[in-house]
Amino acid sequence: MIINEKTKLLAHRYAEDFISTINSVEQLLINNKKDAIQEFLKSELSTKYSETFSQINYYLIDKNGIITETDYATDVGLNLAVYETFWRLLNKELNNNGYYIQSIGSEIKTGTRRICVYKKLKNDEILELGFLIEPSLFEDSFKTIKDISVFLEQVSILFNGIPISPIFDPPPEKRISTISYKRLYKQERFFEYSVIEGLISQNFTIYMRTNFYLIFLIIEMVFTAFVVIIISVFVYSNKFSKQVSKEIDKIEEAITEYGNTGFYTEHKESFIEEINDALHAFSNLSEIISANVQEITASNEELEAAYKEIQNLSKEIREAFFDFSLRLSYIVEGFEEGTAKHLNRVKFIVEKLCEKLVNDPYLKEDIIYFSSLHDIGKVFIPQEILNKPGPLTPEEWEEMKKHTIYAERVLSHPRFKVALNIAKYHHENYDGTGYPLGLKGEDIPLEARIVKIADVYDALVSNRPYKQAYSKEKALKIIFEGDGRVNPNHFDPKVLEAFKEIAKEL
Repeated sequence: MIINEKTKLLAHRYAEDFISTINSVEQLLINNKKDAIQEFLKSELSTKYSETFSQINYYLIDKNGIITETDYATDVGLNLAVYETFWRLLNKELNNNGYYIQSIGSEIKTGTRRICVYKKLKNDEILELGFLIEPSLFEDSFKTIKDISVFLEQVSILFNGIPISPIFDPPPEKRISTISYKRLYKQERFFEYSVIEGLISQNFTIYMRTNFYLIFLIIEMVFTAFVVIIISVFVYSNKFSKQVSKEIDKIEEAITEYGNTGFYTEHKESFIEEINDALHAFSNLSEIISANVQEITASNEELEAAYKEIQNLSKEIREAFFDFSLRLSYIVEGFEEGTAKHLNRVKFIVEKLCEKLVNDPYLKEDIIYFSSLHDIGKVFIPQEILNKPGPLTPEEWEEMKKHTIYAERVLSHPRFKVALNIAKYHHENYDGTGYPLGLKGEDIPLEARIVKIADVYDALVSNRPYKQAYSKEKALKIIFEGDGRVNPNHFDPKVLEAFKEIAKEL
């Protein structure tokens, strides 16, 4: 959504300043100057962030997830570990990178948009800084939404059930009953979207309530006046009493028809001019109300069209990154013999595995396309090592293993997070014996565990400067039974089982 994209841009723009500020706060803690933290953050706010952020809060979180100290008193004692997925993924990010910037979030009690920065301290505590975004950055767009139509009684945009700006009121607790007569002139609609971004699951809701009560009130008053006048004029006339009664019945029938269906279509005629005028006025008002209902419906359709346009733009950005990743893989082809066919075969195997192991369509697409970048770090390895026909010396082997770390030089953009996980960790073993970090089990990202087995299999069945290709049967036997260098314990059991299921397609 547009709001999320704005906050991502802010997080990218201030990333270096965030890291500098949180490092300075850590130094104050090391020097036992906790009392100086609030004054320091006020100074940072006025000198670096005043145009964009309205407040900075700090939090100390112990290794169990409890907030032990903060200048935002109501959060003291809050247990973040109860949010199990968030807590596990946050610790993984901090263990891997030392820092984590969560660009999309909100202050829980007010709904105000906030960017959170986390750092792992040496005593295993976590330091968090929360940067509250100035609400005025979004208010021009919000005011435009509120003024979309005179018949729009209320519109509210909520994040996790809380209005994202003070200019929005929360939806009323009392809803319009589906059987109430008010359904004739009042309508409520909710548009709800759920988005997972980073470590945060977002629930974004648009609430709209339309109200045509004033028009209905005018109609009732006009017809009441007409009825009173007509009855007063003709009540004493015996000659026309029956005719007047029948003509009044036409008004009652028109009101009943409109009350039951919301439309008046018969256009009855009366020989009494006043009643005939009233019936024509009622017909015209009915058409006006119908036109305004169509206007509100069209406005709703415009909102839905705008959301689809944003989705299309997001798709174009994803496709641009995929195209760029393909071009990066071409660079690897020029550095190592036979790489092009290897990348395509690995991508084919990865796609088959993702069909069985990955439910999230966006993650599945990222893993498939970015699998071709798993060896991007090799562009920094000397070619005489890459294409050496014989075994590598211990020193050359240590240099070769660094291609996993060198990938960070190319894939530092946050959008390449999945690609970096693949390139950096696809040589980690499930039993903890791999490199570069010796990660174990599910501490290894799923995307790296999938690409690993595809990479190993294709390496076994491919000619390399230092070996001849094995047959498919021998390669599968090595993977499932081991051969001294390759061991089944190197692979995630779930991934290994899925690989067995697709082996006949290879």
